Amino acid sequence: MKKLLALLIVSCSLALHGAGCTSCAQRRAQAMANRPPVAKIFPKHLKEISEYDDLMAQFENGDYATFLEKQHNAALKVINNPSHKNPFVRRNANKTSRFYFGVPALTFFMDFPSPLLELKLERAKKLLALIEEDNESYLDPMLKCLGTFSLSDEQTAALQTLSKLRGLSEEDASELESALIKIDQEFFVTQQVFNSNFVRGKSVDPVKARKYTTVLELEMARQMHQACVDAQDEELANQFKVVQSMIIPLTKVLGWEKFLQLLASGSYKFPGKVGQDAIKIQKEYNEQKSQMMRDYMELALY
Repeated sequence: MKKLLALLIVSCSLALHGAGCTSCAQRRAQAMANRPPVAKIFPKHLKEISEYDDLMAQFENGDYATFLEKQHNAALKVINNPSHKNPFVRRNANKTSRFYFGVPALTFFMDFPSPLLELKLERAKKLLALIEEDNESYLDPMLKCLGTFSLSDEQTAALQTLSKLRGLSEEDASELESALIKIDQEFFVTQQVFNSNFVRGKSVDPVKARKYTTVLELEMARQMHQACVDAQDEELANQFKVVQSMIIPLTKVLGWEKFLQLLASGSYKFPGKVGQDAIKIQKEYNEQKSQMMRDYMELALY
């Protein structure tokens, strides 16, 4: 992390002093030379993502009950404080503005533009093909995760249900929909309060924070599912059961997306042939995505 920060500082210095600054160029060259090898960094990232495999069991076992109760009480203080005129500002066009530690998986993939989704699926085939060429690469876990990524019709429908709920006015909502909106609003505030309190801590661990963000999503989906069960709406209950089951797999996809992007940006060195091929695929994907964003500005939110 410190080395990546050094690269960022050097890049900023170049922007301030100009590309012709000899000392800046030397510092950048030194920083690039000191980049960690991807083979050294990869196991750490793999371990971080693999920890999500046990998260659902830990969540259902009550391991995060104290954390959730603390966040709930903190959110209620904001919600019940009359000085906060409107703590329930619903999700607006800037989907990422309130997330310090990355966009929660559901929010990122909800209403995901079909052109970008098709682009991801095309990239997935190319990444998966790399395993067939060399099935002993240490990058296989990343390639398999991103290479097999897709959303089933059932998952797409479940995300659309949550999306419609977030766009529904309470005046037009049924009794059950109003209860679901209330849960969604509370967790909207909970995430804001968590972000604010976490960054005030003596040390900020982004990995730990992202895991807590995932736990908050799991609890939100659990409460929504339970509300549907209590209302005896079996169809809607099943939808939110699907929503909850998607959270961890999609979170892992986002984790590998971040790593592949770091790889393509040159943050690490010596990636080997499979890594070089993956970088080439990602750069092509980035170029195609950038062109789409120029054609359709609304895609810039993703």
